[in-house]
Amino acid sequence: MVVVRDMTENDLEAVVLWRNDLEVNQYISNRIKTVDEAVQWFRRVKGNPANLLQGIYEGDDLIGYCIAEGVDLINLKGEIGIIIGKPHCWGTVSAAKCLKVCFGAVSNSSDSTGSPRL
Repeated sequence: MVVVRDMTENDLEAVVLWRNDLEVNQYISNRIKTVDEAVQWFRRVKGNPANLLQGIYEGDDLIGYCIAEGVDLINLKGEIGIIIGKPHCWGTVSAAKCLKVCFGAVSNSSDSTGSPRL
């Protein structure tokens, strides 16, 4: 069963493995190569209240993540993405369902600036 929940820094080794996998990288940007770079990215994303980062797990195994950056609910803009980093899961996970779970809470709560309350 696939579940969506908050990612932690403990999940970043999996992200680094994906970012160094040639098969996975044909579909995603490859800005993160090391654990240190992943930690910096994670802290930047999680440190901004206009961002959301949720892991997609099969059991306890991180298989991907949903990300939203620069969410502005007043002006209705932002960037979203989903990455499935495990090729054996490609085509088996519903991106639409993951995005609905990840971002459903964002549309239901925001502060006075339009930033999501996460």
